[in-house]
Amino acid sequence: MRFLFYIGILCLFSCKKSYSDIYAISDLEQVSLKSDTCLLASISSTNYTNTEEILSLNYVTLTKGFANRLTTINNITNSTRNRFRVFINDTLSIYDGDSIFLDKATKYVKRIATIKRPLELEFDQYEYRFFYKDSLLELKLMYVNGDTIPYYESRYNYANNQLEKIEMYFKPENKLIFQSAFKYEKNIKVKPWIYYYSDFFSLSEHLLVFNFGAMPTAIVTEMESVYFDNDGSTVLGLWKTVFSNYKISKDNYVLRAACFGQRIQSLPYLFQNIELKYQCKN
Repeated sequence: MRFLFYIGILCLFSCKKSYSDIYAISDLEQVSLKSDTCLLASISSTNYTNTEEILSLNYVTLTKGFANRLTTINNITNSTRNRFRVFINDTLSIYDGDSIFLDKATKYVKRIATIKRPLELEFDQYEYRFFYKDSLLELKLMYVNGDTIPYYESRYNYANNQLEKIEMYFKPENKLIFQSAFKYEKNIKVKPWIYYYSDFFSLSEHLLVFNFGAMPTAIVTEMESVYFDNDGSTVLGLWKTVFSNYKISKDNYVLRAACFGQRIQSLPYLFQNIELKYQCKN
């Protein structure tokens, strides 16, 4: 299955030394005079000197926050890829062939139905169901090929509304197969900028385009994940990513950060040195 294949790749990336400073506030840079109207427009990743990849979001309207296109430019392979969101109605969108069902009131994603992709060696069909408590994602269930019993279950734990722990279970035997723990810098709050869900794997792009509840308002400094065999005890992979050298605008938008360690499969755009830009309605 796609999930198991991706996890196996993760442990191949090597660690690098992180910067010593956690963050710095820029008094000279301000994203917008109306700082609550800005949305993430792009994330670029560089290896100190060269920009390797840029992800750009295009919005139909900023007031609703609906991205309708995600463009990926890879300067290593010299390739460009576009993924489009097609709006069917206010509760249904199509993204890269997948059907995305939204809650009518909150516009949170409540269900995703994927398609089979034989050309990408994807022969299974998945259905994901999402459950929220207040504005926070609490539970994710994954079904395979129309089964009525979930194959995987992810549970999300929070402290002071910040994601603290993820536990993913192989449901037929209720075995823990994956978990992540997070550490934050508690002295500063930032504008919502990105989700930290490390268990979305093949849904990484969906995290940028769609609404999965409230985003964190604290900057993550460390993410540590463990992958177990289906027996729930044998460790198959252990990796850590350290985040540092944040640059934050005077109106509390994250502008830059350094991400070192193993690359996070479900958050591949948080790698090496990243720079973020925003689109604002002033």
